[in-house]
Amino acid sequence: MLADQKSSSTTGDKIKTRILEFDILRAVAILLLILHHGGIYNFRIEEYSLLPVRNIVALFLLGTFLFLSGYFLVQSIEKRGIWDFWRDKFTRLVIPYWIAILLFIVVFEATNNPLDILIHFTGSQMVLAPRFTTPILTLWYVSLTLVYYLIFGFLLTWIRKPMHLMIAAVVVYGMAAFLRMKFSLFDHRFFDYFFVFGAGVLLAKTDWLKRLGTTRFLLLDKLVLFTLSFVILYPLRDYIRDDVRILVVFAITFFILSSILLTLSVLKLVVRVPLVYQFFSIISTASFFAYLLHRPIWGLLIGTDTILPRLTLSIYLLLIGFFVVIPVSYFLQIGYDKVIDWFTGRRSKAPVSFPEQGSP
Repeated sequence: MLADQKSSSTTGDKIKTRILEFDILRAVAILLLILHHGGIYNFRIEEYSLLPVRNIVALFLLGTFLFLSGYFLVQSIEKRGIWDFWRDKFTRLVIPYWIAILLFIVVFEATNNPLDILIHFTGSQMVLAPRFTTPILTLWYVSLTLVYYLIFGFLLTWIRKPMHLMIAAVVVYGMAAFLRMKFSLFDHRFFDYFFVFGAGVLLAKTDWLKRLGTTRFLLLDKLVLFTLSFVILYPLRDYIRDDVRILVVFAITFFILSSILLTLSVLKLVVRVPLVYQFFSIISTASFFAYLLHRPIWGLLIGTDTILPRLTLSIYLLLIGFFVVIPVSYFLQIGYDKVIDWFTGRRSKAPVSFPEQGSP
């Protein structure tokens, strides 16, 4: 009995540690998103800028969100079951997503086509693009997450062994590739991030992340992997927005996973500093609404047709992003959680974070 209690305590501590690191990782990703969309690439030192790595930065931050979504999908299903998982996702993910779609339509006139609007509201644009629709800027990510939830949620319900799960995922990937070639279904980003999400699922099903995330060898092994992945991906960066290519998908997956592994290993060294964690946990809590609303907030405060020098516009966007979007999103998330908890009769144990709502 004592041994069982000790084992349970150890497991709980391990999960808690992973979530703390993930909170900071999520916060880093949303800060990068603000910088990315805010025009950090317009800043130059002499003739140098970050523009050549723009696509690579986007891969890391979006890949981070999807990796975390895959990881927490497993824990959520194992704790609550698939149907409770979907009920929770409808209230905490889908409803805010619908509100964001309406804002994009009103502020940016994203679409006025009834069929397009229906496709976006059902979250199916990443399946029906490019043949039937064009995904909306930023919001395509939520659709992609929902599609991955459906696929991997179904697989997790019926398949228990990690190896069998991997094989089934590859089969699904192949079927989607066939549908794209034959009928022009599935946006190319479905393929770019598929195995990143799958890696999150796989690592949650095993104890591999604990082994891979060690700080041994002074992180030299992680640095070598990251450097190698960057060297492979950099020459292919102009093909990232192109059609699906196996080499590009491999390079994207390798880079994102090696970057996440390196970042998590570094975070092990700082996660125990209370002030650091408290700062990033606030940003992490704000991340979901910040992701959904940063463009509409920018559009409302600056205007969608404002003509300004690029550098000046970037300064405005970044200032609003850090000092308006993040605080507003934090309080919106806290308030929304309280409303949902009041309706469901549940009490939140922790602030909601993106892409998963709190701990599973």
